[in-house]
Amino acid sequence: LTSVNMVIEQITENAKAILLLCGHFGPNDDVGVKPLNIRDYDEVVTWLHRKNWWPADLLNEENQAAVSEAFAPVDPERMKSLLARGASMALAIEKWVNKGLWVLCRSDEDYPKRLKRHLKRLAPPILYGVGNPALLSKGGLAVVGSRHMNGKTEAFARAVGQSAAEAGMQLISGAARGVDELAMLRALEAGGSVVGVMADSLLRAAVSGKYREGIRSGQLVLVSPYNPEARFNVGNAMGRNKYIYALADYAVIVNTDCRKGGTWAGAEEELRRKGGRTVFVRTGSDVPKGNLELMKLGGQPFPETALRSNLRDFLEAPNRQAIAVAESPSEPEDQTF
Repeated sequence: LTSVNMVIEQITENAKAILLLCGHFGPNDDVGVKPLNIRDYDEVVTWLHRKNWWPADLLNEENQAAVSEAFAPVDPERMKSLLARGASMALAIEKWVNKGLWVLCRSDEDYPKRLKRHLKRLAPPILYGVGNPALLSKGGLAVVGSRHMNGKTEAFARAVGQSAAEAGMQLISGAARGVDELAMLRALEAGGSVVGVMADSLLRAAVSGKYREGIRSGQLVLVSPYNPEARFNVGNAMGRNKYIYALADYAVIVNTDCRKGGTWAGAEEELRRKGGRTVFVRTGSDVPKGNLELMKLGGQPFPETALRSNLRDFLEAPNRQAIAVAESPSEPEDQTF
């Protein structure tokens, strides 16, 4: 067997069904039917639970007849068309694997439990990735900010990446140009581990020179809940923010516009989330108005002096108990697949 065939054979039947229902297979996909989004898939999962079925049961043609009985959430013909995309899926997987990518679905044992615990029914059905998947379970510090920076902002982004690496804390960010990328690359240069949650162009990033050494050394994993070939999309960029927070223990906002943009929206959503991560906000005389407004919503001050001591000590001292509760293995997960 070729390595590609071996990978396809290693994908479980449950994962194949999830990929067929929710995956985008690019130009190879000629059925012209829109894959299920997270909310569509959640409706399907609820229906499967009622029947005591797993996703793999939908691959059985006899069982597919039951979909027509009274499947209110999703049109039965749409479901059947999506499940018939086996050839398109195989071609797409071959392309991804040849670029070094892997796929994890919510039914897989190695799917990051942090996503299920934090997001429950909104955990993405599929994660595409390249690099070391074990890093997805390590937690760490999310560093988020906009691409519009001045010299002080750039220096702070690099400094927080350096401090995280020196403190042995993993850094999680969005791999976007600006604060995210500066902090990630500095953490890698300083010997730290990094998770990049991408909203677009994962396939291109997988072969990018700036990430090659981090992927090779096992220091870096890049993941995306979106098609690896997806182009930039504002909705996807906004939507991926919750995954950054879910994979982290804490977050620090370096800079944000006030009440607009992805950085603000993601931080505001997390601050309002029951059991959300502690969100720190950079303080100082030069910070934008958005930073000050986030602190009014519950963001905790993150002074530059925090980077001059052990970063882990600063973050953990007042919040150890909260994190222990948030990541307790005994906390139930809403969905098994």
